[in-house]
Amino acid sequence: MKKKLIITILVVALVIGLLSGGTFFYRRHQKNANPIKVYSVSMLNAGSMDYNRHEIDGNITVSSSQNVYMEKNQIVKEIYATEGDAVKAGDKLMLLDMTKQELDLESDKATLDQYNTDLIVLNDDLNELYNVTPIADNPENYKSPAEERLEKTQAALDEAEAKLSEVESNNPDESEDYIKSGTLKEFSEKYLSDENVPKPEDFQDENSYQAVISYRSSLKDNIDEDIKTAEDGYKVLKDQYDKDHKTAEDAFNAAKAANDEALKAVDEEYKNNQGKKTYTKSELEKAIKEKQKAIESKKLEIRKQEIVVKQAETTIDKGTIIATMDGTITKMDVSEENISSGKPVITVSGTSGYQAVLNVDEWNLVDIKIGDSVNIQNYDNGRDYEGKVTDIGLSPTDRYSSDADVSYYPVTVSINASAEDNIYPGQWINASFDKSSDNTDSDNICLLVAFIKKENGNSYVMVDDNGHLKKKYVKTGKTYWGSYIEIKSGLSPNDYIAFPYLKDAVEDKKCVVSDNLDDIYK
Repeated sequence: MKKKLIITILVVALVIGLLSGGTFFYRRHQKNANPIKVYSVSMLNAGSMDYNRHEIDGNITVSSSQNVYMEKNQIVKEIYATEGDAVKAGDKLMLLDMTKQELDLESDKATLDQYNTDLIVLNDDLNELYNVTPIADNPENYKSPAEERLEKTQAALDEAEAKLSEVESNNPDESEDYIKSGTLKEFSEKYLSDENVPKPEDFQDENSYQAVISYRSSLKDNIDEDIKTAEDGYKVLKDQYDKDHKTAEDAFNAAKAANDEALKAVDEEYKNNQGKKTYTKSELEKAIKEKQKAIESKKLEIRKQEIVVKQAETTIDKGTIIATMDGTITKMDVSEENISSGKPVITVSGTSGYQAVLNVDEWNLVDIKIGDSVNIQNYDNGRDYEGKVTDIGLSPTDRYSSDADVSYYPVTVSINASAEDNIYPGQWINASFDKSSDNTDSDNICLLVAFIKKENGNSYVMVDDNGHLKKKYVKTGKTYWGSYIEIKSGLSPNDYIAFPYLKDAVEDKKCVVSDNLDDIYK
């Protein structure tokens, strides 16, 4: 019965082992079977598209007049035209006093400078946290490296001091067990002198007296030899003691010097750490994450403030009011009463023409200026027209955006066309215009947003790392049309990446290169 039980146990153990091994090899096989396809970043990159141009859709409206409004706190500095004057698009009509706006701009720039300074401080704080050595989870038992070193040097000093005391306790000069040079001779000369010869009456019997006399006589006969033996023995002991004492004393001095250095290190550490917070490992990890989050938040504030500054500069540029169309000034009234009523202070009645109001996101708004040329394609009749930017709104529109952090502003474009061109209000158009050349980056990488995943607020891609997938974090920039996203850093055109939303697109999964983008949709 016992033999059967043992056999049963062995069989069960063997089965479990085979199952465990089979599971391991099955998982390993699964990880290497059906490899994920990866695609060249240079092939996926939409950066080759003409990003020096920006395209926006909109609708055509009739441009019959231009109305100029003023806010109550605005002041007219100079007027260049009068009611009844004929004007052409681009002619100056009026100059506003932008002193307040210029002061606001300086304040906005100061705020931007402060944000940049804050970012430097936050980065310095983060670097300090990276250099912090966390304390134990139980702070009461925590010892810093300097304190641990002092504890060891103090123990070594105590040991060296005890050894030195032990050696000094065996000093032959301090011991009564040994007779140093001269002592025995002085004793013998004094004890064996004729003046100290014992008298018979000092003893109880004759035998005791004779024994002392005999001993004295023996000492006299052997005194020189005994003195030499005693002196030789003392010298041997003294030489050994001097050696042992020097060794122990040197060790003690070395231990004391090391302990003194350790004390200084503890004092220095204490001075450096005065006022500084200590962290356990978990507290340090949390502090680092919070500081990283604060840095990203500050970077976002800087980006927004840069737009505020740019818009403020644009506002100042708009202090010069110009005609946006050919026509006649039919109203010029800058009286306080007219401004307070909310009515236009200037009205230019156009001779003819059409326009379109486009919604431009704040990222691209900084690249547009009044007077910029625009290429317009009419979707309804297929014709192309020329146009110009005639107005840029200062207030965001209510246009819906999937990105809550992006605002859109109205940009008015005049269209160089007539009724004979088969153009009418309501037609759908595409307007494209050049961006500022200084904002162009020829090395831009723009990928479909579907290739980017997010984790804890950070963006990453699944990249080919020696034939296996690896998670790689990237820094992203602008989003284009909700479909493409700019990769600022972390990825190069020479990398290969996988579509990250596949079920098997996990780290360590085997991958193979594919040159066919159609594989993505299979």
